[in-house]
Amino acid sequence: MKRFIGLIISIALLIGILAGCAGVPNSPSPVTKASQPEENDLETEKWPRTYADVLGREIVLEKKPERVALLFFRNFEHLFLLDESPIAATDMNVLDEWVSLAPYKDNDIADLGSITNPNVEINPDLIIMVSSRFGDYGEKLEKIAPVITVDSNENNWQGAIRDYGKIFGKEQKAEDEIARIEALIADSREKLKEYGDKTFGVIMLGDKQFWAFTTQFVFNKENGLGLQPPSKMWTCQQKGSRFR
Repeated sequence: MKRFIGLIISIALLIGILAGCAGVPNSPSPVTKASQPEENDLETEKWPRTYADVLGREIVLEKKPERVALLFFRNFEHLFLLDESPIAATDMNVLDEWVSLAPYKDNDIADLGSITNPNVEINPDLIIMVSSRFGDYGEKLEKIAPVITVDSNENNWQGAIRDYGKIFGKEQKAEDEIARIEALIADSREKLKEYGDKTFGVIMLGDKQFWAFTTQFVFNKENGLGLQPPSKMWTCQQKGSRFR
C-alpha cells in the first residue's frame, strides 16, 4: 500500500511539472522609493533593441512591449513566468482547460479566436506568432504592428524562455526561472528512480481527441525525469510525431 501511495504521489509530482513552467504567480517584491528610479533607469537603457526572430527577420523594438497579441497558445506560460501578460490571444480555451494556467484565467485578455484565423481587432504594439503560420497571414499582420515569430519546438523550453526574456528585456529573470525549473526536474528525477522498471505515458484528453505527448524532459535520462516510455510511444517520439 505504501508503495502504491508513493507511486501516486510521484505521478502527481510529474503532472505538476508537466502542468507547465508558469506555476502560481509570485508575490511582487517590495520596491522602495529610493530604489525605483535606479531600476527605471536600468530598464530604459535596454531600449531600443533589435531582436532576430526564428525566421531570421530583424525586428526593432523601440521600447518594452506593453500591448502584446499572442498568437501561439503554447507560450502563454512563458509570458506568465516572466510576470507578463498579453492583452489579447488566440485559443483562449487553454486558460480554462490547463491546470497550470488556472491562476491567470481572470486576466484581462481579449479573445482573438483560432490560431488558424486570428481576428486582430486591437491596437497591439507587438504581435507574437508561431513561425509555421507566418506564411499564411504574417505579412498582413505586419501592417498592424511589428511581428515576431517563435519556434513551435516544445522540447526546447529553455530556448523559448530565453527568447521571451530578450523580447521583454528580462534576460536575468529568464535564466533564474530556467535554473529553478531544471533543479526541480533534477530533484524529481531522483525521486522517480525507484520506478525505473515501470513505463509511463503522458496524455491529454479532449472532447473528441486523444493526444499522446512525447515531451523530451519526461523521458530524457540525463536532463529530464528519466521515465521509461511504452514502446509504441517511443516509436512516435523517434519519428517526431503524435498520435490520436
